Amino acid sequence: MPDSNTFPAVAILPRGALDQVAGLPAGRWLARGNLRPASGHDLLTRVVARLGLSADGLSRAALRYWGDTKTRPEGWVVAADPVFFEARLDHLRLHAMHDEETRSDLAELLEELNVCLSATEDSGRFVEASGNGYLTAGDALFPSATQSSTDIDAQEPGDHMPEGRGAEDYRRLQSEVEMLLHASTVNGKREAAGLRPVNALWFWGGGFAPQTENGFLPPLYGSGSLLAGYWYSVGAAVAPLPERLADAGADAGAVVVLPGDDQLAARLEAMHEWLQSGRVDRLIVMFEGGGDVELHRAHRFRFWRGAALSAALQGPRT
Repeated sequence: MPDSNTFPAVAILPRGALDQVAGLPAGRWLARGNLRPASGHDLLTRVVARLGLSADGLSRAALRYWGDTKTRPEGWVVAADPVFFEARLDHLRLHAMHDEETRSDLAELLEELNVCLSATEDSGRFVEASGNGYLTAGDALFPSATQSSTDIDAQEPGDHMPEGRGAEDYRRLQSEVEMLLHASTVNGKREAAGLRPVNALWFWGGGFAPQTENGFLPPLYGSGSLLAGYWYSVGAAVAPLPERLADAGADAGAVVVLPGDDQLAARLEAMHEWLQSGRVDRLIVMFEGGGDVELHRAHRFRFWRGAALSAALQGPRT
């Protein structure tokens, strides 16, 4: 583990927040920092790398389940994200479905699948936790995609499916699930209400949870199941986002997941004040799906830096 004195403060902003922030006063001081364009790595990889650690080889599904339930999964688990496969002229396009309506329908939808698949002893069992879907292990484990549905939203799903040994089991299960979802009563209700059906599940991040370690990380504030699961796995503190960030402990660094609400500007300014007052040595503002900005106190003198923040950090358009 790195020395706790080296930990920065890290602010994580949701997808879509980049353009919003570029138009705020924060956009001006952010443009003075060291800009790092989008890397294509997932959020967990990016965050822990900034803390001097690695999440290579860890099951994202097992960690997210741990974060959702606060309980370490004992067996193999794979994430089962609800998606809509849109048929295009010569390919499919995946659309991630994490809206509130879909999250509220998910438990009933997965239970329908459990009933239909109950005759297959090795099929495992679908479970819902905090609005996320999972398949827990049966007798047959299979390779899964490495990226979440959110990470490949609006892309061709076939490009991201596993290949090689065991991939046929992945495709067989996915095809069977698609057929069952086509006849789902929950989907019938959704379509009658003018909502898109969940016509597929995206299986990704499968594996086992790591054993719990005793290490030190700065506290994690705010929601974020995957990050929380990693924090739990190393015995680090996870807490709700405080009403006032000024009240949060930050002297040994902090990782803060900021929602894109009407308090975003104020919370960003509060974290900037941590840097300006010397509570932290570095402030890293990380845009999910985009790039990062690293700021040091001396960067406040970079008056010549322009406001090219959005163009420099924007992830690839699809």
